[in-house]
Amino acid sequence: MARTALALREAESAAGRLRSELAAGDEAATRSAGSRLAEQADVARRHSDGWGFAALTHLPVVGDDVDAVRRVARSVDVLGADALPPALGVLETVRGGGLRSEDGGIRLDTLASVSGPVTEAHDASTRADRAVAGVRSDRLVGPLSGPVADLQQQVQELDRSLGAAEKAVELLPAMLGAGDRREYLLVVQNNAEIRSTGGLPGSLSVLRAEDGRVELGKQGNASLFGLSADPVARLTPDEVDLYGRNVALDLRDTNLIPDFPRAASLMARFAEQRGQQVDGVVSVDPVTLAEVLRATGPVEAGGVRLDADNAPRLLLNEPYQRLRSNEEQDAYFQEVSRGILDALLSGQGDQLELVRVLSQAAQQRRFLVWSDSDDEQRRIEDTPIAAALPRDEGISPSVGLYLNDSTRAKIQYYLRYDADIRSLGCTAAGRQQVVAEMELRSDVPDDVARLTEFVTGDGTYARKGDDAMNLRLYAPTEGRLQALTVDGEPAGIKVGQDGDRQVSVLPLTLRPGESVRVRALFETRPGQIGDPSLQWTPSMEWGPTRATARNLCG
Repeated sequence: MARTALALREAESAAGRLRSELAAGDEAATRSAGSRLAEQADVARRHSDGWGFAALTHLPVVGDDVDAVRRVARSVDVLGADALPPALGVLETVRGGGLRSEDGGIRLDTLASVSGPVTEAHDASTRADRAVAGVRSDRLVGPLSGPVADLQQQVQELDRSLGAAEKAVELLPAMLGAGDRREYLLVVQNNAEIRSTGGLPGSLSVLRAEDGRVELGKQGNASLFGLSADPVARLTPDEVDLYGRNVALDLRDTNLIPDFPRAASLMARFAEQRGQQVDGVVSVDPVTLAEVLRATGPVEAGGVRLDADNAPRLLLNEPYQRLRSNEEQDAYFQEVSRGILDALLSGQGDQLELVRVLSQAAQQRRFLVWSDSDDEQRRIEDTPIAAALPRDEGISPSVGLYLNDSTRAKIQYYLRYDADIRSLGCTAAGRQQVVAEMELRSDVPDDVARLTEFVTGDGTYARKGDDAMNLRLYAPTEGRLQALTVDGEPAGIKVGQDGDRQVSVLPLTLRPGESVRVRALFETRPGQIGDPSLQWTPSMEWGPTRATARNLCG
C-alpha cells in the first residue's frame, strides 16, 4: 500500500506538471513530465495489480478503497500511454508554425490534419476520467486520499480542455469561412463597468472570415448598432422582472443577462435592425487583450505603447482620467483595440502562446462565441466558450453569482473579488446543502477627488467613490436560497425566477477600501447529490471564474 501511495503521489505531481507544460507549449518539458507520469502510473498499476492487492479487494472496509486505487492507477496509465502521444503531435504542429499561413490566416488544411490526433487524445482522457469519476477519495486512507483527489481533478480538467479543443477543431473551418464568407459582431466588454458576463459592451466591430483569413471591418461604440425605439426581441416575463425591458432596447444592457447565448442573440438582433446581418457574436474583454500581448508582443496604437502589464490600465482607467469627452474616449479605445486585434489577426508573435491564452480565456469565460446556426450552437453550447448559464438537470447542482454595475461609471476598475463553493452534505430527503461565498474588496484610492466623474459617476446613482452593484444569486434548478448573510448579518433581497431557477437580487455598496463577504446557503431539489459547481462574473484579474466542490452526501 505504501509503495502505491508514493507512486500515486509522484504521478499526481507529474500530472500537474504535464498539464502546465502542455499549456505553456514546452515540448521537451511536456515529454519529460509525460514520461514521469507514465513511469509512476506503471509502478502504481503493477503494485495494485499484484496478488496482495487482489486479495485485499475482498476484505470488508478496505476492499472498496483498494479497488478504487487500482482504478485510479490504471486510468493514469491510459493517459500516459494513449492521450499523451497524439497531444504531443498536435503541440509540435502548432509550435512549428503550421497553423498560420504566410498572410496571417488560419490554415484550414492543418486544422483538418490535427482533427484525428485531438479526437484520439480526447477519447483517451474521457476513458481515464470515467474510470475515476466515481471514486470517493475522501473515504480512502490518509496517504492515498490527497493524491487521488488531486489526480481526479487533473484528469477532469485535462478532459474538459481536450473536449473543447476537439469541438474547436471540428467547427473552426466552417466558422472561419471555408467555402462561404462569414461575418461576426465582435464585442469588447469593458470590465470597469461590470455586467453579468464581464462588462459593458463598449466597443463593437465587424469581423469578416473567408477561407481562414479574418479581417476587422467597421468599428464603433454601442451607438453603432445599439439603440432601438422598439424591443428587438420578445422578452419573457421573468427577464423583464429581473433585468428590465432595456435589455431589448439598448445593446449596452443585453449582458445584464448572465446567459451569453441569450445576450448574444439580442446583440445580433440589434445589428440586424441596422442592416448588418451577422452569423454570430464573438466577445473578448480587455483583460484578455492584455494577455494576448504576451503572445504578440507590445503594440503601438493611440499614441501609446501597450504591453501585457500596462494594457489594463491604459484600456480601462487612464483614458477616463485623461480624455475629457465620450467621443475622445471612444476614438482612443477603438484605435488601441484595433492595434491589438490587428496583431492578433495577423499572426504576429508566438502562436502557441496565443493558443494557450485564448484557451485560458475561454475557460475563464472571457473569450466567448455564439453562432446563429442552430446546429453549430448546439455543438458548442456545453463548452466554456459558449458561456451558457449552466444547466443542472442531472444530479450535480450549479450555482451562479453575477454582478451588475449600478453607478453608470467605471468604478469597477478598482473592484477585486473571488468566490468558492462547498457542500455541507444531504438531508434525509436527498436535498444537498450547498454554501457559496464571495468576498469583494474596493481598492478605490482614498483621494477620491482626483478621480473624474467618468470613473466615479456624478453622484446621482451612488456617492462618488462608492462601488454600487447588484449581485444576482442563481439557485440550482428547482432549488432555493435558504439563508443569505453579508459579513454575518442577514441581508434583504428581492426574489425572482428565471425559468425553473430561483434568482435572488442583493444590492451591494462598498466604500473605498471596504471589504464584504457574502455567504449564501442553498438547498437543492431531491436527488441532486453530485458535486456542486459555482460560476461567477469575470473580474479585472486574470484567473478562474468557476469552482467545483466534492459533495458530502455519503
